[in-house]
Amino acid sequence: MMKIQLTESQMSNIDDGNKLVVDDELWEFIDEQETDMDDNGKYKDVIYKQPSTGKFYRITLFYCRYGYEDYGFENYMQCNEAIEVERKEVVHIEWCTVK
Repeated sequence: MMKIQLTESQMSNIDDGNKLVVDDELWEFIDEQETDMDDNGKYKDVIYKQPSTGKFYRITLFYCRYGYEDYGFENYMQCNEAIEVERKEVVHIEWCTVK
């Protein structure tokens, strides 16, 4: 597994929906998925493809929650890492009541 350290500027561009450029190379946006949310905040995974290698990387954004009933989110706590990932198909089995 390979990790690439990103700068604050690169992380801001991702959060703003802009392009990700690493070492003068424009990475291709592949997918975005919001994951868990709790009282502390929420996570969003963004997948990019590095064109020169064909490898895929996941960048996890964390949004800190502030406020109680009328709350919002701030994105100041980031790990700034792009972690190499691969796509795998997972089969989910669920037992349902017969109707």
